[in-house]
Amino acid sequence: SPRRAQVGVHHFIQKVTRDVFYFDFQMSGPGADDTAVERFLQRESRFAFGGAYVRPGRAEARTLDHLVPYAGPTPGLVVRGGTVHVTESNALATPVAMTSDVPLPPAGRVRLIVRIFVPGSGGPRPTRDVEHYKLGSVGLVRTGQVPSESAPLAPPVQWAVRSDLVENWLKEDVVAGVDYDAGAGTLVVHSNSHTSRLTRFQAHTTQVDAGAPGELYLAAQLLPKAAGTVQSILSVREVADDAEWSRFLDHVALEGTHLVRPAPA
Repeated sequence: SPRRAQVGVHHFIQKVTRDVFYFDFQMSGPGADDTAVERFLQRESRFAFGGAYVRPGRAEARTLDHLVPYAGPTPGLVVRGGTVHVTESNALATPVAMTSDVPLPPAGRVRLIVRIFVPGSGGPRPTRDVEHYKLGSVGLVRTGQVPSESAPLAPPVQWAVRSDLVENWLKEDVVAGVDYDAGAGTLVVHSNSHTSRLTRFQAHTTQVDAGAPGELYLAAQLLPKAAGTVQSILSVREVADDAEWSRFLDHVALEGTHLVRPAPA
């Protein structure tokens, strides 16, 4: 019946959302939150990508973090809401930094769960070729800068903070927690930062000059290994609930061998 078909489609959407946006840790085990996905789907607003930037050519680059707008579109790369889906091999010739559709607020706290899924990644590997095992990056992009006497080479758009995400050991996805506190002027990235069997989660804190000219945007990108693999998916979702964020940090602490967490503010 039409009603049964609608229910089946909705259950399918729930299942895909649970996998893509990394909800499984909330919806299984003791204290499982069975309605987490449905609440997410019912939100009036969710994180979405709105801008795209690439590094300029070597002759035009002012700094290593310099970015320029990317017009696209790129065949084989589908951007929808807070997801980026690779549908053709070697979809990107260069990493593209995808930024949030709205700038970060001047006050308050924004927390995100970022997941990069790359089919076939996570196998045994040597540690000497670290660059090859980086799947993507997360951080902040600053736009609207104007060169000054103190910074004559300041580009109008550049990475303000960036952390690379390395593929997991024997897992096809890598997950990171991104915590931006405008009041404290800090960005904390909870991620695995090693390329060996001893991969562990760490909390890396960077001071951010929130008062500098321009606007800050949350950003994520796929690096060549992920961008060149069909069915790779980058997903980002915001976490507004303190209990949900604490559950996420506890979960990744159990997944790794250590998790260094900053002291509560």
